[in-house]
Amino acid sequence: MDWQTAASKVLARLDTLESELIELACGVVNVPSPPGYERQVCDFLAGWMNARGLSAYVQDLEPTRGNVVGTLAGAGGGKSVTFNAHMDTTFAGTEAEDLPILGRPEAVARPAAAVRDGIIYGLGIFNDKGPFVSACIAARALQMSGVTLRGDVMLAGVAGEIGRGQIGTYTGPGTRGKGEGTRFLLHTGVWTDYAVVCEGGAVWAISWALPGAAYFRVTTRGIPQYAPMNDRTAPSVQQNKNAIVKMAHLLIALEAWADRYEAANRFDTPCGRMEPRVTLGAIDGGLPYKPNWRPAIANVYVDVRIPPNRTPLDVKRELEQVVAETGLASEVFMYLGRRGYVAQNAEPVARAVADAHTRVFGTPPSRPTCIELSMWNDSNVYAELGIPVVKYGPAWAGGDFLPERLAVADLMRAARVYALAALQLCGVAAA
Repeated sequence: MDWQTAASKVLARLDTLESELIELACGVVNVPSPPGYERQVCDFLAGWMNARGLSAYVQDLEPTRGNVVGTLAGAGGGKSVTFNAHMDTTFAGTEAEDLPILGRPEAVARPAAAVRDGIIYGLGIFNDKGPFVSACIAARALQMSGVTLRGDVMLAGVAGEIGRGQIGTYTGPGTRGKGEGTRFLLHTGVWTDYAVVCEGGAVWAISWALPGAAYFRVTTRGIPQYAPMNDRTAPSVQQNKNAIVKMAHLLIALEAWADRYEAANRFDTPCGRMEPRVTLGAIDGGLPYKPNWRPAIANVYVDVRIPPNRTPLDVKRELEQVVAETGLASEVFMYLGRRGYVAQNAEPVARAVADAHTRVFGTPPSRPTCIELSMWNDSNVYAELGIPVVKYGPAWAGGDFLPERLAVADLMRAARVYALAALQLCGVAAA
């Protein structure tokens, strides 16, 4: 069977699977999978795959965490490809965890799918369950079409992609992220010739260059004191005995450094210009129920994105120098470090996805924006191990991606692209 005939058969079969896609998408959204607790949704997906002849199993990472791995086996002699997407959700879906970031109770999304006017809403549908559903439906169409591939198609729904870092009293599986599941997947031998990380962004774009990321705790120190004895006569900020007051001045220095860092670390890649960001993401000091004591410790927690030509340790030393120059009693502790990469030998998989996108949309994919090139995702883990990889997925529907939503039509378009890319990468076996 020639490739064009095979492609037509697969797309025709895929057109009959829209209702199955909607049902699966709602099903996976309705299974809660906050970071650290992905096992249940992996069990659900393994059941769905095995019931349809896509051989699947669940890898155990921890008692509450897992990866689901499914396979559409080829006839042999062709290249293989993994379609990878993470099953942990951006937020936990509870006010206790999400409200400090989102600010409003009504902004807290729940793991409950709703379909309105051709759009699926729900926690995780955009990041990143919906794109994985598209990959699963693509494999289903390939399987049902009567077309036999030469190489294998692997489906990997993984844990622990969302950015989490274990620090202080914040411990346990829900605090470990940035590649935990995909790293386990690859270290346990689930390798293929190529990989596509199925994740969206601001536009429909293909990228294979990403920054690294590091998390830092920066601490200021003072002297504890009971309120009636509080001495406010320090001659300078550096000599102030209140760690919170010192932190207020340190924050100004950190924000000024962030501007300089972002300007100095722009990095040109084959996909476009990377613009790594710095975010002051959390702060603590003292006890809210005991403000009658001046605290001896205050902390700010900083996320720094790192271009591929630098290391987390390099950035830590730069940050230490910035902090030292303030003259404040403080220290820097790094509690997560990941390098960034430009994937090597990614041209064949990038070309296959671009060709598929062009056939489905009638136009080439967009160039990645600085959003696609400045976030972190699991393609860095593949690139670290030398596996050719690209990231590609649906664009969010204008504005911010909250509330999470994806149009059924876009999920179907993604499925068509993934199916055609698999055909091109794995090859069609002789009839």
